[in-house]
Amino acid sequence: MDLVLEGKCVKMRAVCNVGVRFGRVAVLSVSEQIWYLYALRCADDSVYTGITTDLHRRVDEHNAGRGARYTAGRSPVRLIGAWQFTGQSAAAKAEARFKRLSRARKLRLIVRQQPFRGAPFEGNSLDDGPAAQPPGDSTQPSHTI
Repeated sequence: MDLVLEGKCVKMRAVCNVGVRFGRVAVLSVSEQIWYLYALRCADDSVYTGITTDLHRRVDEHNAGRGARYTAGRSPVRLIGAWQFTGQSAAAKAEARFKRLSRARKLRLIVRQQPFRGAPFEGNSLDDGPAAQPPGDSTQPSHTI
């Protein structure tokens, strides 16, 4: 579904409440848009975190070298976890909080598929396989994380 907000066409992945009242269409504001906090596993085994409205597009941008400067030299990257938020502000606040976690805590949240800051774990939304679990990681405690 496409929405036009402030002159820009925005692709919406989630079904939203759009009602028609008195001949006008009620449209979600940008602040109510679905945003994702995502975690990527880089080729050097580091974990990168960011926010986006479109997981597929953003991972493709990272792998093409057009994402963040950090991931440009660490491709290919793979989506290992994502959490869904309503609004950019909520996602950005969650990202700042997530980045302050230790690497071990980040990976534990991902492997255990736990919610974060009230948002449900979305897993690896790019495919239906068990890829939400990072390679080499297991649900058993490990001293190599």
